[in-house]
Amino acid sequence: MTSHIYRIPKRRLVFHRGRNRGRLAHGHARTFTPKSPRGAPGSDEAILFAGNILYDPGFELFVQNAGSLGVLKPEWEALTGATTYVLPRFDITSPTGQRWPNGDFVDIKDIAQWSQFTEPYVVADDIREASAWVVVRREKSDLDFSTNKGPKLGKWMARWYDWNSSGNYSGGNSIPGGLVIQSPGLPAGYSARTEPGALITWATHAWLSESTGSMDMCVIFYTQSGNPIFTSIGAKTLTTSKNEHSISSNSPGGSYFIRACLTFRGAGTDAQMLQVDTALLGVE
Repeated sequence: MTSHIYRIPKRRLVFHRGRNRGRLAHGHARTFTPKSPRGAPGSDEAILFAGNILYDPGFELFVQNAGSLGVLKPEWEALTGATTYVLPRFDITSPTGQRWPNGDFVDIKDIAQWSQFTEPYVVADDIREASAWVVVRREKSDLDFSTNKGPKLGKWMARWYDWNSSGNYSGGNSIPGGLVIQSPGLPAGYSARTEPGALITWATHAWLSESTGSMDMCVIFYTQSGNPIFTSIGAKTLTTSKNEHSISSNSPGGSYFIRACLTFRGAGTDAQMLQVDTALLGVE
């Protein structure tokens, strides 16, 4: 009997290098207009159609991937430069579009679904003074098995410990940093592929430890060459309730890539914690 060995051809991922641009709006809000990441002309990235295309909607895999695999993968601290589960920073100058708190570029095998999008990126000894998103385990008292706001949201979530912490650093506006979804199979900075007419739904759970605040949900549509053609934005009011917030939009003509992001605004209080959990990004 003759055996056959089949070789799967390797595909080359192409990433565009650029730089971020930003402008300061009125008050405490910062409106970012990063330079568009560009796809490879003539590329054939596939579109994944599903009610939710996110592979890590609730940060569970992010924490799992942080574990050590012995000689195959070092400990978390060796990768991140921090002993806490800190999300990477979106950085278009990185080959993968992300970097760790210690300045290292995130390796392609460690690309996170979520990354910090705006505000200074600093990990401090006192986590409440840090300007970064930390992935933490949900408190036992918060695991209400009688409602879908309990275990169905998972055991992990992202937390910005002090609403005003970014103001401790140069360039900070005393608001939480934004969040952006990144697909590891696309050029850096893109969340998904789309096509004209496809319905895009972007949703996430977000709430505060006290008082109220504001969140802007955004979906930016790009052509294949990376030119932005349309932005859908939904302003949401955050409270202490674990509500799901969402926006939806049909992809306009010429759409090829999308970027899904969250940004925050308003003058929050010291020690006012912001939590974000289980999200949905639908392409239908």
